[in-house]
Amino acid sequence: MADRPLLITIIAVLVMIKGLITLIGGAVFAIADTVPDGWLDVGLSWINNVGYVSIISGIIILIIGFSLWEGWTTAWYIGLIYLCVSAVGDIVNILLGNYSEVLSLIIAAVVIYYLFRPQVQEFFDV
Repeated sequence: MADRPLLITIIAVLVMIKGLITLIGGAVFAIADTVPDGWLDVGLSWINNVGYVSIISGIIILIIGFSLWEGWTTAWYIGLIYLCVSAVGDIVNILLGNYSEVLSLIIAAVVIYYLFRPQVQEFFDV
């Protein structure tokens, strides 16, 4: 297996940090409705369900970050699919007048280009 490209290392670490933050935030939301009455009376009984979804999302994000770190081929494909869907959404938003999505579209395009670089494809065995 080829050496991990520096940018892939940075992306993997950032994804894992995002996964941890999502997981911890989900845990906080999940327990928010389980504290005794009067301690945290915000009237949001649905908030712990959001927490459970966030916990699951956090675990999935951590797995994706780890797979990027390890250079799993599926991570390359998942990243490419995600970026293409994101780019299509950005284009739709731009066409609807939300010009703030231009930066997001540029970033997606640059990362898609990067995924097709020979050293990146070699690292992911694509």
